[in-house]
Amino acid sequence: MKVLLIPIPCGDNMLPLVPIGVLYIADHLRKQGFECEILDLNFHTDRLEKIAEQANRFRPDVIGLSIRNIAESPSMNEVYNHILDIAVICKHYAPIVLGGAGFSLFPQDLMRLTNAEYGIVGAGEEAMVYLLRNLQQIPLHTVLSRSFDGFRYSDISAEVSYYWKTYGKYFVLNESPIPIQTQRGCEFRCSYCSYPILNGVFYRSVHAVVEEMKSIYRETQHNRFHFVDSVFNMDLTYTHQLLNALIGSQLPLKWSCGINPHTYDDRLLEEMKKAGCVFCEIGVDSFSDRILKNLHKPYTSKMAQDMLLSIQQLGIPYSMSLILGGIGETVETLNETIALATSLKPAKVFAFLGERIYPGTDLAKQLMKNPKKLLFASEEAFYVSNETQSAIEELRRHAPDNWSFTGFGT
Repeated sequence: MKVLLIPIPCGDNMLPLVPIGVLYIADHLRKQGFECEILDLNFHTDRLEKIAEQANRFRPDVIGLSIRNIAESPSMNEVYNHILDIAVICKHYAPIVLGGAGFSLFPQDLMRLTNAEYGIVGAGEEAMVYLLRNLQQIPLHTVLSRSFDGFRYSDISAEVSYYWKTYGKYFVLNESPIPIQTQRGCEFRCSYCSYPILNGVFYRSVHAVVEEMKSIYRETQHNRFHFVDSVFNMDLTYTHQLLNALIGSQLPLKWSCGINPHTYDDRLLEEMKKAGCVFCEIGVDSFSDRILKNLHKPYTSKMAQDMLLSIQQLGIPYSMSLILGGIGETVETLNETIALATSLKPAKVFAFLGERIYPGTDLAKQLMKNPKKLLFASEEAFYVSNETQSAIEELRRHAPDNWSFTGFGT
């Protein structure tokens, strides 16, 4: 059976991202005996023509469309035009299967939008194999969810090798690091976050991760990687094992990751630097203890500040992400966060304005939001504290150059 996998482009104003989820699924399908091709549309302006050309040549039995991004700001609503246009032309050639993290947030809405034959919520490796092997028995418009075992044993080394030869633009033009995933899901329960809804928590073996990085480095001589895990240091025991294995590999690695201030000890940051970490993205969200409690964060402002000062002392460059204007935010708590974020002088501050409301989150339940009205990034899909709106606008006008903004109003 032939399967064509197409990652939906993230948006016209976003840098193209290596579609790591599609690469894992392609590897798993090939291991299970399916013939699989990937069509990456990120570097094609004639996208619909390119789909027709590859579909006519390859003649797939099924076309999988991976939807990674859902609009986080009104300017990103354009992604739905991409989804619909691509789905319409693909249906001329084969049944379509929708999947990806974005689809898993709004499965029924996107099934209705595209009139797709099938959908997969959550991990796609095992679900896609099950669907393909039982295609004749599964009713049309079914949405499936299966186990995560496929992810545990998938390997993107061969797929990245292919990508390096075919889509070297990712790495040459954008200076993009190669994505690596050690885990899926998240153990934390932040009020606004969709990760606990999408996945349980599943880890790949440390050996598999390190061997994958070795293989990619040997093939491409590219030593820049990014760990795309939601929180790299979520399980401290696992993280120490991985870092020690990377140190022991003696590979000349340069990598980045996202961490939070909850789970770390004195050794963690030193081991990260020794293992090749050259940049950290730190999810702080707020420096107000009151707001951190509202967001269900498992750390305090002091814990965040201590981690950031430790990173500075080690000389690891870092960025921080903030949420401004969420539930309970006042001008006082907003100014507290702005003052500390500015004084610490990170390389970059990514400020999300308001809280994007996703179905099934504690935030959505608290606000009693109707899931059917949350798909598009409209006013109903955000919560912004009325008290802080003018202060946020003032910040946007006079923010330092290293601040950037997304979310409500962007």
